[in-house]
Amino acid sequence: MQQIADKIGCTRQAVSVACKHYGIRARSRYAKRNAKEIGARAHKALLDRVPMLKNRQWLIEQYVRKQRSLSNIAKELGVAPSTVKTTSRSLGIPVRRYPKLLDKKWLRQKYVIERLLLEQIGRLAGHTGAVPLATARRYMIKHGIPRRKPGGDMRRA
Repeated sequence: MQQIADKIGCTRQAVSVACKHYGIRARSRYAKRNAKEIGARAHKALLDRVPMLKNRQWLIEQYVRKQRSLSNIAKELGVAPSTVKTTSRSLGIPVRRYPKLLDKKWLRQKYVIERLLLEQIGRLAGHTGAVPLATARRYMIKHGIPRRKPGGDMRRA
């Protein structure tokens, strides 16, 4: 509240009175720490509610051996994909990368020279999830490869 008071040129008490008058509750000085503690407790409760998230062998089977996407696993468990990703990392399961998409030369060849669609490029790179187009597009942006104009000569593999 002191920062607000300094900014508008009044006392801290005047800001406090105005906040009370308009029903604005002051945040605790410990709000950030409390939020982290609440987040940790919520995550633990989630893990207790969805025991498969704690099962490293099950996650390895689904994600690594069966090549299921994080989104697909999350949908089955009824949680957010970010929850599965965070839990996988905490269990020491590395998140998949697509080495072909990391290769700027390969990506440029497929998109610019061979004129393949982004979805086709994503599949060629080994993406088995629901949105290979978005994954390929993300790597194109990262490499600075400009997007083609819509329509035109597109080859379908």
